[in-house]
Amino acid sequence: MLDTSRFDLLKLMTHQSVFAGVDQDVLLRLSQCSQLRRYGRGELVSRQGETCAGLQVVITGTVKLFVVSRAGQEKVVEIVQPGGSFGESFMFQDVACLLSGQATCDALILQVQREAVLQEAELDPSFAMRIVSRLSHRLNQALQHLQSQSLLTAPQRVVGFLLRQHGDPLRLSRGTRVTLPGSKAMIASLLSITPEYFSRVLRDLEQAGLIKVERREITIVDAERLAVCQG
Repeated sequence: MLDTSRFDLLKLMTHQSVFAGVDQDVLLRLSQCSQLRRYGRGELVSRQGETCAGLQVVITGTVKLFVVSRAGQEKVVEIVQPGGSFGESFMFQDVACLLSGQATCDALILQVQREAVLQEAELDPSFAMRIVSRLSHRLNQALQHLQSQSLLTAPQRVVGFLLRQHGDPLRLSRGTRVTLPGSKAMIASLLSITPEYFSRVLRDLEQAGLIKVERREITIVDAERLAVCQG
């Protein structure tokens, strides 16, 4: 565990989108019930089946959220990047986490104790609404992901994923570069396709002159035609 005395947790929390608009007094109390932890690549941040410890905010690095079937098969559900958070869905019920979280590279995670979040939600209606809004946003994301898995072809899912990595697909232009947030195998699992097929789709898009692939760096060559491929 890091020596958190070297960090101003209140200032750090102020710059996280999950806490945007939260009263400073609330943040101060939450910061006193928080800690920073560093995880190495491959280290588990949370485990499927265990009780949720609290709100987890990714400061640096990436964390993959996944489930493992009884047969040992792994399915990636989400890739949480810096500024993102997880754990909200399990904080308000005394149930075990349905997902495991694993650092895909060296990561710095801000952990806010579950009890502190629940207490502030009871005391401050505006903070409670902020959490509800966050949960609603994550639910909408999950529904969009489910819709994508059900209605879009594999190539359309790959293109949609690439466009979302830019943050604002409407402002894509020639030469825009996006970075894959994880290995091809991890992203393929997220999109419910095989790693081989994911590589094939990227290769087809490159041969069509829409993108250029350099390991995890993707350069958008023809933004308009790429957007059309999403359907």
